[in-house]
Amino acid sequence: MSEIGIITNPHAKLNKRNPKRQKILSYIAGKQGVLKITNDIKDLKLAAQEFYEQKISVLAINGGDGTISRTITAFIEVYGNKPLPRICILPGGTINTLAKNLGISGGPEKNLYKLIESHRHGEKLDSVGLHTIQVEGYFGFLFANGICSNFLKEFYRKKTNVWGSIFLFLKTVISFIFRGKLFQRVVNCSNFRLLCEKEVNFKHKTCTILCSTTPCLPLGVPFFDQLELHQDKFQCVSIISSLNNFVLRVVPKILLGFMKVHDQDKYSSCFKKLEIIGEKNFTYTVDGELFESTKNKIELSLGPKLNFITNE
Repeated sequence: MSEIGIITNPHAKLNKRNPKRQKILSYIAGKQGVLKITNDIKDLKLAAQEFYEQKISVLAINGGDGTISRTITAFIEVYGNKPLPRICILPGGTINTLAKNLGISGGPEKNLYKLIESHRHGEKLDSVGLHTIQVEGYFGFLFANGICSNFLKEFYRKKTNVWGSIFLFLKTVISFIFRGKLFQRVVNCSNFRLLCEKEVNFKHKTCTILCSTTPCLPLGVPFFDQLELHQDKFQCVSIISSLNNFVLRVVPKILLGFMKVHDQDKYSSCFKKLEIIGEKNFTYTVDGELFESTKNKIELSLGPKLNFITNE
């Protein structure tokens, strides 16, 4: 019986470019692993149930951040309160934010080969624990709304690659100079309230609210600087500057890593549970997947801690 279960998403960016990858990964796995191609949520749940019954010890996921969070959500639903297998990321997405946060480099083939060889020879596999965030029953690692989800909407209209996202960012900055339609679609402020039982009841106008259990934003930009001191919580950061200051002051500070813990342009705190309440329904993203809230509020809570195999 195979101890390694492999999930591969044929729709992930790098997998689309290399349609033969599934066969290559299956060949690398050999008798050590079993590969499941998942085209939709139904396929994921069936694979999760099969791997649960087989009692796999390692779950390898080939895809991007969205594939990882969808897979984890399906497996948590099947496994219930039982711990998930250790997870090996085979980066196959556009940005691969989680892989970068965990220090995982190289493509799917390289990482699967290393996993199979280590397993075959009985070598110890180093791993690191990382909490998830649960957002309305969906599990991931990075939540955002406002500017972040608006930017993703624009990016997905002509989904390209990392360079495409950088080009879109530059177009948005140029649109800011001329107050163009792109800037107006992406950058705006709304009133939100953060509610955490009786500890926090903070009503404010914000450009975006971000919550994470990983320290870096996409492209490896350090941002969540309180997580090291609060490893049993997720960090919430709300940008509270004006639109002009967001472009002229906040963005440069974020990109250069100059945004400190006590910064005038942000509110930051760590939580185990948090309600985000808007004036109306709103769009948000979890690990690059876009969602529409069914009400004017959503609840975030600290999810289960998962063990990820690292390259080290």
